[in-house]
Amino acid sequence: MLGTWQDQSEVRSGRHNSALVTHQTFLVRSFSARVAGDELQGTQIIGWDPLNRQIRTWIFSSDGSFGQGTISKHDDDWMLKMSQTLSDGRTAAGTQIVTRVDDNTMTVQVIGETINGEPSPASAAVTVVRTADAKEVSMERPAGEEGAQR
Repeated sequence: MLGTWQDQSEVRSGRHNSALVTHQTFLVRSFSARVAGDELQGTQIIGWDPLNRQIRTWIFSSDGSFGQGTISKHDDDWMLKMSQTLSDGRTAAGTQIVTRVDDNTMTVQVIGETINGEPSPASAAVTVVRTADAKEVSMERPAGEEGAQR
């Protein structure tokens, strides 16, 4: 997940950058996406929950929506089970399936999505390709630089 990634589909295009922060205990993913002409930006934080012994994620978007979820490994796939509050107050839930193709390619598909409890069709899998090396995008602060984030 580290590095800069680009996805393209007939429905949306997006770019995201992931880096380890806070002594490499959290992964922060900044993203921007264009869906049906609308631009959306946001931040996702991923980290280990020692109390519940699982990986957790929180997401905050520029339209005011936010969500949280859990991440687990199933065979060769990663599953993100998410629940969100949308910017208009509706609720959404769904599962993202992330499949590693190779070191620089993965696919992402949303299944089982509901909006206000009503089922939505599953999305087609989107191919996402790394465009920059992970070492180029580290957000870790060097020792002694506790002020600004780079």
